[in-house]
Amino acid sequence: MSKIGRSVSAQSNLFESEEENAVNERENSHWVDEETTLFVQKKLRQSDYDHVGNKQNCNIENVQVTGVGLMSKIQNLENRFASAFTEFRVSDLSVGNIELSKFVAELDEQVQLCFSEMKQLCTLYSFANLKGISCYYDFEILGSLDLICQKQQLCSPYQEPFDMVKELSEKLLEIEKLKSDNLLKEHELEGLRQCQKELETWIYSVEKEKSQLEEDMEIMRREVVVTTKFLDDLRSEMMELNCNTDTKISANKILIKKSFELEDEKQEVKVYSSELGEENLLLSDQLCGLEEKIMYLIDEKNSYHMEGKCPDFDAMDFKDEIIKRLEDEIEVERLVIRQKMNEMQRQWFEVQVECDYLKVENLKLIEECSMLQEENGELWKQKTKLNEHCMVLEIELNKVDNLQRNNQLLEEEILAQLQKKLQLQKEILALKETISETKSENEMLEASFRMLSREHEEHEAKTTLFVQKILNSCRCRRVALEEALGTHEALPENELIDEKKNFNTQNPQFIGVKLAEALKANDMYKTQLKR
Repeated sequence: MSKIGRSVSAQSNLFESEEENAVNERENSHWVDEETTLFVQKKLRQSDYDHVGNKQNCNIENVQVTGVGLMSKIQNLENRFASAFTEFRVSDLSVGNIELSKFVAELDEQVQLCFSEMKQLCTLYSFANLKGISCYYDFEILGSLDLICQKQQLCSPYQEPFDMVKELSEKLLEIEKLKSDNLLKEHELEGLRQCQKELETWIYSVEKEKSQLEEDMEIMRREVVVTTKFLDDLRSEMMELNCNTDTKISANKILIKKSFELEDEKQEVKVYSSELGEENLLLSDQLCGLEEKIMYLIDEKNSYHMEGKCPDFDAMDFKDEIIKRLEDEIEVERLVIRQKMNEMQRQWFEVQVECDYLKVENLKLIEECSMLQEENGELWKQKTKLNEHCMVLEIELNKVDNLQRNNQLLEEEILAQLQKKLQLQKEILALKETISETKSENEMLEASFRMLSREHEEHEAKTTLFVQKILNSCRCRRVALEEALGTHEALPENELIDEKKNFNTQNPQFIGVKLAEALKANDMYKTQLKR
């Protein structure tokens, strides 16, 4: 409503400025007319007044010809304007407005030239008649009078040419009125152009919003494609979850995360749809404002049409055609805008349908998630049971491990005992070998002892024999000595003493040597026995 109020205030300001411009244009047109009259008067002062009477009839014919030519030119200009106006289309509105404004400016210049030529001809004709009838008025007085009063004063002498001048003056007055009406219509056209520019800016903004909406729609479609792919992936993951219980838990977590992501996307889509609805409402409000502006312009056009309606002149029909074409263009613009709005509403409806589809899919996913959560609860219960069973099995495994450790310790002890047994067996074998060796050595020693005992006995026997022999020899020698003593009793005593001494010295030495040898042999025999 604030926008509509602003537009109405801007429109009122625009009409006020248009009225001021119309007043200024009227003043400028009167000033231009005065300048043209002065210019014509100056030209007439410079012309040769002697030949005016001779050229009067030629001037009348020239005025008629030029009047007909000017009317044909005006008709041609109107036809050209109508044909040029029909060539412009609503789709090329911005370019057509520029070209139309240029073409209108050119037509305005040509019309101004035609008006100036007609004014010059009329003034020339009026001054020529004045020279031939009333013999030259003062040009300073004519400069202060109006052209229309001069034409009315000069109508009586020559009624037929003055009727043409009167018609031309009436045409000039009508042309001046039409000029003022054209100025007003130009102001109206400027207002319409401004409205058209506003419409163009609004259409440009709407096109921008449309492009933005299309981009958003493309993004949403991509998101929908991604969500469909995501749903397909979810379905494939659910199939895999039905195969493996271990993967179900991880997939369930993934599904929960993705469901949250889908809910976030759903919220974003809702927000975006609400924004689209708000923008749609704004666009509808703007369309209502534009329709009100158009209705207001149509009412003003009708009012202007009723006020300035002239059935004898074709310019009003031409202007009506222009206004109708403008109305047609505005109606086409309205239709285009409505089509765009319908397209936007259709797209919004498609987005809403997609949102509803996503809602349904989200509900299905929620149901699937609830089912998966139930399955997850069952799996959790099974997991707890399995954990309890695993705890029992772990306890049993610990017992078995302890038993295995005890068995290993016992086996190690048994192996150690076996090793000890083997070592003992080895030692026993070694002892047996040593015993056998000692037995063999004992046997050898016994054999050697026996041999030594035998040898000892033999030696003792030999020693006894030897001692007996010695004793026998001693006895024999004693007997021989005794016999010699008996025989040598007669020898001197000194010789006898010497012989006794020698005999005593020789016998103990010989006996000691023999005894020492016997003792050595006995010691050797004892040492062998000890070994």
